Amino acid sequence: DLNVFFDVVRQRARSIDAGKIVAAALDNSIRLTIADEFVRELQRTSYDHSNDPALNFALRQTQLPRPPEKELKSLIPELAALIFKNKDLPELTSQDNSDLIHVATGIHHKISGFITSEKAILQAGPQLRDRYGLDVVGVSEFAELTTKDDVPTVVAQAKASHGGLIEGRKPTSADLQSIKEFLTERRASHSLIHDAC
Repeated sequence: DLNVFFDVVRQRARSIDAGKIVAAALDNSIRLTIADEFVRELQRTSYDHSNDPALNFALRQTQLPRPPEKELKSLIPELAALIFKNKDLPELTSQDNSDLIHVATGIHHKISGFITSEKAILQAGPQLRDRYGLDVVGVSEFAELTTKDDVPTVVAQAKASHGGLIEGRKPTSADLQSIKEFLTERRASHSLIHDAC
């Protein structure tokens, strides 16, 4: 949802949570994808296409193509009835239609989840999951799922020759000082210490 992106780049109520989601994507913990509609919406609202950082950023991202028109024509009324229950199709705003295209794109491409702050879509989440297999998740809820606990996860274990146990795991923030001291004692270069930490 475009609002998630704006939560990151503008100081809004959900900026911290949206930032956690983007950080998880940059850390390769999750894979974020944007719909073609994301770019189209930015193009519709941009004042200056040649000097719009948000639009330029979006144009460089992998985009899920818009579903075929035939599919959109059958899917949009179904989605509108689920999401915008109190509105008839002719009453939908351009923003409502854009939201429906975003959701339809996710359904068409069978994506795992759709992150949004749009209340109408969130309220229709259970029906969208049951009917189309699309998980709709709020920004704050998803941010909690992406927040890593500082609990070490053992990724490898081996017995040492002296009978002790050696564990390989991702370091926690508490480990960083020990790593730095260990490498400093062995006269490692500053760049190696920086990279290791």
